[in-house]
Amino acid sequence: MLNNPLKVLRLNIIGVGPGDPELITVKAVNAAINSKFIFYPDVCGGKSRVAYDIIKNAVKLSGAKELPEEMFLPLEVEMKRSNGRNDDLYYKNAIKIIKKLKEGTCSYITIGDPMFYSTYYGLYNAIEDIRSDNFLKSGYELDINIINGVSSLHYALGLIGKPYIIKNGAVFITVPIKKKLAEIESEIKFIADKYPGPQVI
Repeated sequence: MLNNPLKVLRLNIIGVGPGDPELITVKAVNAAINSKFIFYPDVCGGKSRVAYDIIKNAVKLSGAKELPEEMFLPLEVEMKRSNGRNDDLYYKNAIKIIKKLKEGTCSYITIGDPMFYSTYYGLYNAIEDIRSDNFLKSGYELDINIINGVSSLHYALGLIGKPYIIKNGAVFITVPIKKKLAEIESEIKFIADKYPGPQVI
């Protein structure tokens, strides 16, 4: 007797770009429109919903019908380390997403590119923890579709207006904006002592 096939749960991970709704891809907009639910990172108790605002404006610019508010589901996230609280939050968020996936294809939106310094990092780890033998034994298979977006790094290079290419052993340095100038200068000096001509964004 053949085993019953697994039911596929489909989740889109959508990068909505650095902030300009015109920089989001057509593929991302179409995926959002065709979702049953769209999860978005809710930072600081609803005071910051950047990804939500971007996708709403992008859908409007596309000429498509405005997405109903009930499609959007917030997920509380924190952008700083907090003694394991973030891990607990991401795990709870992953559970919320998986439950809704049983009703249809869902999407999680995040600013920039989901694979480069985004809120998807913590969610990814939580989902991988859940996507275990126990999950498969429950009769479900999880299909994750990554839809890349324009990252802040590439957007910054566009603002500078100078093509970037690594050559002659040069090193490219990205610096978190919250670091103090003295820390930044120290890191640049450390790398510059080992590699010629580091470029800094």
